[in-house]
Amino acid sequence: MVFKPRTHKTEINGGDMSGQIMMKFECSCIELEQRKQSQSGALFDAIPAILSTENGCRRPRARRRFSLLLLAMFLLMETMLSSCAMASSFKRRVQGNRQSAASKPVNVSTSGLAYSPLIPGAPAGSNTLDIFACKQSFGSPCPTLVYVHGGSLMRGDKRSVGSMPDLMNRNGFCLVSLNYPVYGRPVNGLIEQQMSALSSATAWLEGNLSKIRPSCTMKDAAMIGHSAGAYLAALTATSPRYRATADTYQKFILNDSNWYTGKVARYKDSLATIFGQSAMSGSGKNSLLAEWVPAQLVRTSCPKKSSPTDVMIMYSTQRPEKQQSEIRSFASALNDCRAFNASLSAHPYDHKGMHTSIGEPGSSTGAAILAALKR
Repeated sequence: MVFKPRTHKTEINGGDMSGQIMMKFECSCIELEQRKQSQSGALFDAIPAILSTENGCRRPRARRRFSLLLLAMFLLMETMLSSCAMASSFKRRVQGNRQSAASKPVNVSTSGLAYSPLIPGAPAGSNTLDIFACKQSFGSPCPTLVYVHGGSLMRGDKRSVGSMPDLMNRNGFCLVSLNYPVYGRPVNGLIEQQMSALSSATAWLEGNLSKIRPSCTMKDAAMIGHSAGAYLAALTATSPRYRATADTYQKFILNDSNWYTGKVARYKDSLATIFGQSAMSGSGKNSLLAEWVPAQLVRTSCPKKSSPTDVMIMYSTQRPEKQQSEIRSFASALNDCRAFNASLSAHPYDHKGMHTSIGEPGSSTGAAILAALKR
C-alpha cells in the first residue's frame, strides 16, 4: 500500500494529562495494491503498547479518554483504508466495463468463400462469406437474406448467426453471412473499407451465387444487420455512394442499432474515435455527420425510385426512451423521403437478445423477420 503522509496534531488538556499527542495518519490513498497481511491486526497489536504506563496515562478516567481517542482514530483509519480499497475496486470495475471495442482483440474466421481480394493489412478472412443454402431441389430458387454482423465496427464475425440459418432454410430462404474488415482499433478509412466490402460481396453474390448454389438467387434479396451491422446496412440503403449496391436489395431489416441519427453521444464518440476528434467539428453538407449519418443522408439526398424500398427497423423496448425516440425519428425521415417504406418493430429483448432470439421457439424477432421477408 502506498500512502501520502499527513500529520495530524491533537491536544488533550486537563488534569495530569496536559500535553500533546503527535500521530501520522498515512491514509491518503495514492495507489492500492493487494496484500495478504492484515493492517488492522497490526494496529490492534500496537494498542496495548500505547496504553502502557510509559505513556503517562495513569489515572483511570484519563486512561479511558485516551483509549477512546485511540479507538476513534483506529476506526477512522479503518474506514479510510476500506474506502480506498472500495474506490480502487470500483475504478477497476468501471474501467473494465468501459473498455472500448478498440482494445479488444479480433477473432476473424478464415473459412468460407472469398468474395474479393484481401485489403492490405486487414485480418485474414475479412473478405470471406458463408452460404447456408435452402434444401429446395425443384421449383424456383430461394431468395437470399444477407446478414451483416455487429461489433461496434471494431470486431465481430460472420459466425455469429445463431439459429438464423435453420430458421431461414426451413422457411424457403438462403442465408449469407459475410465478414468485413475489423481491426480491433480505429484505422484510417475504416467505414469506407467496410462499406466497400459490402459492395464487393453484393457484386460477387450477384455474379456467382446461383452458379455455386443453384437453390439460391439474389432476385428479391434482402439485407439484415444487427447493431453496427444494422448501421452499415442503413448506410447501404441511404448513401448516394452505394446506391448501385442498394438497388440489389428489395428489403432492408435493421436490427436494434441507434446510430441512425447521430444524436446519441456514444455514436458521436465512435465516429470521433474512428475519424479523429477534429473531423467532428465540421458543419454543413461536407461535415462528417452529413456523410456518415443515415438520417442526414436521406434528408439531403433522397433517391428517386419508381417503387419504395421496404425498411423494417427493429428495436428493443429496454432502450432508454430517448434512444427509442431517435429510432422512430429515423423511420419518419425514411418515410418523408418516399423512396422508402419504413416500419417499426419493437421487442422486449435486450440488445444481445434482439439477435440471439432469432430462430428460437416462440421468438417475436424471428416471426417479425419472416413476416417482413414474405410481404
